[in-house]
Amino acid sequence: VLCSDLLYEVKSHAALLSVLKKIRFRKAIFSYKKRHDEPEKAFFSTLASWCAVRVVDTSACITSVNLSKSSITGLYIVVVEPHE
Repeated sequence: VLCSDLLYEVKSHAALLSVLKKIRFRKAIFSYKKRHDEPEKAFFSTLASWCAVRVVDTSACITSVNLSKSSITGLYIVVVEPHE
């Protein structure tokens, strides 16, 4: 499951968690720009109660070609895998 920029709307976090809990997936990859610190921490904390949550080091895989350094600041890639 690939999820891009789905954390922008905080009021949708509960519905997204509900959908993820109901579907069968082996891996979900979230890409997003950090905007709402506490709600995003709460979202991933909830996921971590039933999934392994790993943040990818984006400095090693995102190269700023035609973007300013500030435009890629706060970009995150998070890999989520349900516990067996």
